[in-house]
Amino acid sequence: MSGDVAVHDAACAIVGQLVSPAEVREIGWQGGFSREFATADGQRVVVAALSRQQFADLAAATRLAGTFAFLERVLYADFSACGDLYAHRTTIATLLAPWFARRTVADLASAFTGTSVPWARLQTLPGGRMAGQTVTPTAVLLTGRCAR
Repeated sequence: MSGDVAVHDAACAIVGQLVSPAEVREIGWQGGFSREFATADGQRVVVAALSRQQFADLAAATRLAGTFAFLERVLYADFSACGDLYAHRTTIATLLAPWFARRTVADLASAFTGTSVPWARLQTLPGGRMAGQTVTPTAVLLTGRCAR
């Protein structure tokens, strides 16, 4: 889907501001997980996990670590590997979507404080489009707290 590409590009732009060049070489840009989610307060956020630690923190913050561990065994996957995160991104997003849908942006800020999870609230642009639905990653206006 072209929307997946735009959100992944936006997530990479966000994370690119948060990681060192050595980390970029380690994780690359061809894998990992990034997705846009709706929140309980009608907002949209983009969340990424482009490193082992970011996915571990995302799994812990959402209390889905056990579910993801089970899924790894069932799928013969390793979610500490960016390639497997990318390959199974749709399944991962399906499991995460209800968690995000039950929480507000303020809840997310609290849940992700002190973690390495990069996330951002997407802003509505003129014409009703969301920043991040374009192929220009710089259109994403970072309003969430991103910590390394």
